[in-house]
Amino acid sequence: MRLKSQPTVHLAAILKASTHREEKRIEMMTANPLPQIDHDRCTGCHLCVDLCPTSALGQVDGKAVLLYPELCTYCTACEDACPEDAIALPFLIVLAKPPARKPLDRKPSEEKP
Repeated sequence: MRLKSQPTVHLAAILKASTHREEKRIEMMTANPLPQIDHDRCTGCHLCVDLCPTSALGQVDGKAVLLYPELCTYCTACEDACPEDAIALPFLIVLAKPPARKPLDRKPSEEKP
């Protein structure tokens, strides 16, 4: 018995699409990092909304939303308070080059042969 042939999926195409999505996500976070709210996990307890010092958060249809992103100061109060871990504040870690060091001034007697 012969099985129907499955469509060929090229691994390179999948990796390229995945890489493109990741690049877009990093680009979005770099341009304007904002709290990410997982609406599937949010129970609508209102705790994050009540604790937000700038009133950037609100509720729509019983779920927390970032109503005023321009007011968000990235203080992490909402993330820390959420009992369902539905709020994440992505941080972008940027590694800087170490500062250039000047060569040591050595006396002629200290030079290596």
